[in-house]
Amino acid sequence: MATDDKLTEEPGVDDEIQAIAIPDDIELPVPDSYLDDVVASAVLEWLPESGAWFATAPGIQGAWAIGETKDIARSQLHSVVRDWLRLAAWKGNEIPAIARID
Repeated sequence: MATDDKLTEEPGVDDEIQAIAIPDDIELPVPDSYLDDVVASAVLEWLPESGAWFATAPGIQGAWAIGETKDIARSQLHSVVRDWLRLAAWKGNEIPAIARID
């Protein structure tokens, strides 16, 4: 059903997205070297249409970042993966094994 605010409405999809606030006392559940290895293994792709670098973290589903340079994309990805790991710890989800850390 079309509304003024939305072009389409899908069954089961909420009208608004709510941000999740991870409690401040949730610490990173892995050593810093784990996070460093994830970011070091990032896959970077140049997006000419947007003039930016797109970075993904293998093994960390849904973790991605964009930056004007490779270094900015990696830095942004570092923050995304840190939050992803903290959220996983808070929710009790499994932390993926990374090749050099296992």
